[in-house]
Amino acid sequence: MAATSSVCTHTRLAMLVPDISFNPSAGIRNDSLGDISEFSTVRSHSGALPHPATRCLQLSIKEVLISGSKETGPVSDVFVVTVVTDNRAIEPVRLRVHSFGNVHANQYLALPASGLLAYRQQPNHLPSFMDYRILVIEGKTGMNDLVSVYQKIITAPKYISVRDILANVARVAPPSASLIRVAADIVLNLAARTINPAGNGQLLYVQGNFDKKVDDMGVRYGVISQGNEYASIRYQVEKQ
Repeated sequence: MAATSSVCTHTRLAMLVPDISFNPSAGIRNDSLGDISEFSTVRSHSGALPHPATRCLQLSIKEVLISGSKETGPVSDVFVVTVVTDNRAIEPVRLRVHSFGNVHANQYLALPASGLLAYRQQPNHLPSFMDYRILVIEGKTGMNDLVSVYQKIITAPKYISVRDILANVARVAPPSASLIRVAADIVLNLAARTINPAGNGQLLYVQGNFDKKVDDMGVRYGVISQGNEYASIRYQVEKQ
């Protein structure tokens, strides 16, 4: 209880607001989802059919298109931040930061052929719940030292506190979905403030979660396409 309370005290700070929240598992539990075709933001190469039980999961970003900037002038440095947490991992918080310099409007970011890896399940620790955050954000001009940015995030006292609380809870029992979501919020917002201290560089923020029993941890949806007027992304949960 003390650990949960400690995490929740940080939520009093102003948090980034997701542009898109994709929580189909919650909708199904509430009998409000209906047919998956109702979600116009989801496009699946597999026809949204259930897959067989998975042994190893990974979440990767397949495509990022930058359409424009919220700032006056052209887009410059862009960061893609992912925070993925699950209820079975030994290291519960998976934070990844990628930077792209000299980005212009209507430009696709140069991603690896296999995409940007945001999450890979730890062997023999198949989760039953996964929360993910994907943030596309403009960085402070000239901030292209990715190692320095990442080190600032993971050595911040707030990050260490959240990581340790989740790790301690996980040693006793799988962390609750609510605790996972709060922790992910804190880590993502810490990363955003480190990258853009002014707090006005958010181009696209997608938040979502998947459930093993309801939607096979998101595998059934195939490639998911989401976006707004500033940026759009395509990502997928796959099995190995």
